[in-house]
Amino acid sequence: MNQKLSHEAVEWFVLNESGSAEDPELAQRWEQWCVEPGNRMEYVSLLQLAQDLRTLPPPSEASRKELVEDVGEEEPGTSRTV
Repeated sequence: MNQKLSHEAVEWFVLNESGSAEDPELAQRWEQWCVEPGNRMEYVSLLQLAQDLRTLPPPSEASRKELVEDVGEEEPGTSRTV
């Protein structure tokens, strides 16, 4: 995968999703960019990835114990042995 192409496709994706690409000059640049088959394929891949991500369930919330372990603190009423 061409890194420059990926970066451009991501930039266009963000602009299009935010509605920022409605500027006439940007719209013209978008039309020129997406007419290239490789660019269009990369953009369609990003659209598919975004769609797939939206269908994933949200992550489960961490338990209090997991949070305490992450920060390395002791729970009240417990002591750490070394």
